[in-house]
Amino acid sequence: GIRDYKVTGVQTCALPIFLAPGAERVEAPESLLWVLVLSLARPLHVAHEPFSKGLGLAFGAGALAAVALFPAAAYRRRPRAFDLVAPAVAASFAHFALGTVAGLEVGLYAFLAALAVTTLAWEENDPKRAPWSSVVLTGLCLARPDGAVVLLALGAVKFARAWREGPRRQDFLWALGAVVGLGALELFREAYFAAALPSGCRWGAGGASVVGWVRAYQLGALAAVAPAAVCSTRAGCARAALALTAIAGLAVPLYRGDGSTTE
Repeated sequence: GIRDYKVTGVQTCALPIFLAPGAERVEAPESLLWVLVLSLARPLHVAHEPFSKGLGLAFGAGALAAVALFPAAAYRRRPRAFDLVAPAVAASFAHFALGTVAGLEVGLYAFLAALAVTTLAWEENDPKRAPWSSVVLTGLCLARPDGAVVLLALGAVKFARAWREGPRRQDFLWALGAVVGLGALELFREAYFAAALPSGCRWGAGGASVVGWVRAYQLGALAAVAPAAVCSTRAGCARAALALTAIAGLAVPLYRGDGSTTE
């Protein structure tokens, strides 16, 4: 069964509310990882609705914590009080607050995306560190196919640094982890669902949702000063990661053709 969830009269999403044993294998929900996580509710003997909302809040808080830790990871310094400004602004967005308590995968996706950027910055400052960001990015793609856009953005950061300074052993391990992780995910999808992507994924013209989002939050002035703010950062990895991740986030609705800038 599919139930439509509506907010202020606008359909925002459709969630499967039960599984039908023996039915056709169709990956209707676009977050396979979120479905797998919520499947733990039954062995834990808890109801799915409070379980999903509690996890959404927990992952949302984790996303804000990862954002707060990003400057310290990028600049190799101790966290400062000023680092809390960015997560405080992020927490003020209504769509983020709504998504984390609505039982959706928004909190999980945001947590993995923020953790991937922070982990990448941490790794780039020390070539001897294990490339755990590739594992996080694999989880991000499992959380939503849109995660591939973020993976490509952060991969471009590593490629640019490797092109300028020479490749590291860490880079080969990072690429190997991403290829193995995504390859295993796609092999599973092809074997079980006979499809490379969930049924809801599609290419479409979602530019109107981006424009509407910018107007709703009155971000026109911010867009004018954002390039200068990004270029003023000292860490090259931080500058590239921030810029490309922002571009990746705006590319999601162009990929989906709807209002998915909420993620």
